[in-house]
Amino acid sequence: MAVDCCDTNEKHRSPLKIETLKKNQERAPEDVKRIIEWMRNKSGIRVHSGKIENGPLVDYFRGKIAVRTLLSPSFSKLKGVNHPTNEQEAIQLLKDMQQYMFYQRVDRLGEKKPRPLAILDLPFEMEGYYAWFYEASQRWLYIGAAILAIGTLAIIMFPVWPQQLREATSYLSMGALCILGAFVALAAIRPVIYGITRIILHPGIWILPQLFADVGILESFQPLYEWNYPKEKKEKRSKKKEETVSNKKDSKKANKPKNESSSIKEE
Repeated sequence: MAVDCCDTNEKHRSPLKIETLKKNQERAPEDVKRIIEWMRNKSGIRVHSGKIENGPLVDYFRGKIAVRTLLSPSFSKLKGVNHPTNEQEAIQLLKDMQQYMFYQRVDRLGEKKPRPLAILDLPFEMEGYYAWFYEASQRWLYIGAAILAIGTLAIIMFPVWPQQLREATSYLSMGALCILGAFVALAAIRPVIYGITRIILHPGIWILPQLFADVGILESFQPLYEWNYPKEKKEKRSKKKEETVSNKKDSKKANKPKNESSSIKEE
């Protein structure tokens, strides 16, 4: 069966024609271009590296991964496109988009890296492999390169900066170093304080318990300290506080009608 499969793939092999790729991609509708742009740059679809026979290096993906990507909740948020609701609709959408040659079906030829690939003139199937012929966005690469070049040039030209600007830069750098040093010192002191307070005042106190938590900048400095109670005890305490607050509210509501009735009687 494997030999028959390889033979059929050899029959459907076709050469890479760059001009044909560009023409087909240019005539693609806007909604198709949006989907391709999302799949290539924002979907996080898993790709592998390969090399087309007598052609360029490419990224390629598996058909069933693309189907799952089009059925994901993140794709449903993309506006101005058709959203498939099941597997068959996703397969049909990928079949329809294949004619614009943003991706082409390929056959894997060996185990070398990058993996040798041959283009196949076959329709979309979930178990097939497909090479990208649409480059990912290079915008952030260009922005990063520009920032790096400007920063390097600025450092080289530091001796010819105006005196006031050089003084301001030195003050800022010293301030940044002081902040960094304070942060490192705080990170080193926290476990020491916790160890001492755990012995003297069990269960111990953590200074800035949210400092390394996955929270915002302001939230990482709140609260200033916290007792090292187990999570279960913390949950019980918070529940007790909620219960006491709710009981107080209920008692106030219950007392209101009594007070009103007594005032009416007095009148």
